[in-house]
Amino acid sequence: MQWYGKLDNKLLKQQVEFFSEIRHAYHEFNMVEEAIYEVSQNDELEVSRQGEKIYEILISDDPEAELEKYYDVAPNSYLKEFAGISYLTREFGDRKTNDGASLYLKNLNNITQEMQIEILKRDKLDYVFQSLAVISVIPVLFIELLKNWAISNFSFTASFYNGKLGLIMQILIVVLTLICYLLVRKVKDTNSNNKLTDSQNPWQQKLYKHKPIKKFVDLFVPKKGTKPYRTLTQLLKDAASKQKMEWIYVTKISLVIVTFIVSILLMNQLHKVTIDYIYTTPTTDYDLISMSDKAEEEGMSETERQNKILDQLRGQPRCY
Repeated sequence: MQWYGKLDNKLLKQQVEFFSEIRHAYHEFNMVEEAIYEVSQNDELEVSRQGEKIYEILISDDPEAELEKYYDVAPNSYLKEFAGISYLTREFGDRKTNDGASLYLKNLNNITQEMQIEILKRDKLDYVFQSLAVISVIPVLFIELLKNWAISNFSFTASFYNGKLGLIMQILIVVLTLICYLLVRKVKDTNSNNKLTDSQNPWQQKLYKHKPIKKFVDLFVPKKGTKPYRTLTQLLKDAASKQKMEWIYVTKISLVIVTFIVSILLMNQLHKVTIDYIYTTPTTDYDLISMSDKAEEEGMSETERQNKILDQLRGQPRCY
């Protein structure tokens, strides 16, 4: 999501300054938890709340277990690394490098350099892709304008745009535009840890909790010990995905149901468009460029005459 990406970029830039202040505070207190607590007192910054969480982890009764929980909800990998080295330094003490520098501060400098490189990369990608998202949706904006221009200048195109084929083509353009937009957003998205805040209880889990839905989904989920079950389990492991197998099948079944409903509605709408076109289009042979008012009036009269016949024959069985 775009708003989430902006928030993550803002947090990343705050972390650079936050880690810089951590270095100064660590020199003053020589204690990891005290340095984090002191710098985290700025309530106006989002990174301060993350610092408070890490401080609470370090002083908890079971910091290792709390650290594992934090890894699942940390906004980005750099905060995970910072929390990890802070825990190790507090637990086992700081060490000196070969040149006599603090190992904790050296690791902190390395993380800061990685963040600065990441920020530069994101800024460059934002500059490159800043107009592509707008360009990708331009075709949708000009569909109606192009349609009106073509019909007003070339009357024969009305049979295409107002018919079933024209509606299908317009829908395809909208779908392709949406796909292009999503692909551009996906390429621009550089946050590997970008995830929903409700990752522990997604909509799939909420649906799966209902017994009727659970029984229905379980009919499609591979049984344990079968080859499909082992194959899917291995794919989830290879992808390092936190999704459960049941969630995947809830998603698949939901997509099938939605696709079926949309297809029925679309076919019904196409049928209505075809009927409406037959009942409202002038029945006449007109020129390639345009049709005169007199020819159009005669065509509408013919259409009304044929409509009466169609209404009389509607619902009657066909004779072969």
